[in-house]
Amino acid sequence: MLRRFLSVLTAYPLTSYSKNTLTVLRMSSEGVNLSKRSPDEANCDESEAKKLKSGNEESVCDIINKAAAATNKVRKPKKVTLLLCYLGKEFYGMQRNSNVSTVEEELFKALLESNIILKSEFDFPKSMKFQRAARTDKGVSAVRQIVSLRLPVKEITSELPEKVNKHLPPEIRLVGVKRVTQSFDAKIACDARTYSYMTPTFAFASKEEENSENYRITEERIKEINEFLQNYVGTHNFYNFTSGRLPGDPSCKRYIISCEKKDYALLSNNQLFIMITGLTLTAEAIMTPGGATHKSCAPPIG
Repeated sequence: MLRRFLSVLTAYPLTSYSKNTLTVLRMSSEGVNLSKRSPDEANCDESEAKKLKSGNEESVCDIINKAAAATNKVRKPKKVTLLLCYLGKEFYGMQRNSNVSTVEEELFKALLESNIILKSEFDFPKSMKFQRAARTDKGVSAVRQIVSLRLPVKEITSELPEKVNKHLPPEIRLVGVKRVTQSFDAKIACDARTYSYMTPTFAFASKEEENSENYRITEERIKEINEFLQNYVGTHNFYNFTSGRLPGDPSCKRYIISCEKKDYALLSNNQLFIMITGLTLTAEAIMTPGGATHKSCAPPIG
């Protein structure tokens, strides 16, 4: 029978086909028969295969869910918020990224080494409902960064920061922990984000004035800076302050709540902070307004 089967293959070479004209080789004790499957037969077989596949996938999911439910029943995870501060000079931003050092990666490592989270949660942070309130780019620091996640109820104590800080690098500190509702999401619940742009005051000095650390900015110049910064307040299209976006991209429109030089932010080493507060801000919308302020408020060089 095998010889007859091979002879049929030789006589009828395989060609391209569609599902509706699929030719089927049927082998039986009587020999090999060539017949065409109807579309109904093909669809029926596909449906059965999908049902079988779906059933197997559901079974696997059920097993995983049951295992997770059994683990959570013992650990009793509850939603909390963590207050972080960090010096971003040594990190490639806040958000976890493969093959580079990030703040989130160090946080997850510390939680794992402290036996607070499981290895599966370290590998898949979404399984513990992890969310950050805001992102920071490479080299950017944060004074008050909030993240939300689910932790075992027995670990939610006032000793948690000290326990985790033992495994964190000195550039990152866990300041506090607080219980929140199970539906709390740090990103959704955040109603504003404040960024600061530090700049030397002598950047606003004129050609005739001493352009060095010995320069002392005047009250008139500070007033002029604040007046210029008010141009950013409100809803504007920040396309000219972004990169890699099209002019009509809706994401270029951002709402700025406030933008000003804070009086308390004038430091002893002649640095000042420009504070920008908005609902959501792009990286460029933080850095480039500061540069534009320099160019607009500083007197002409030539």
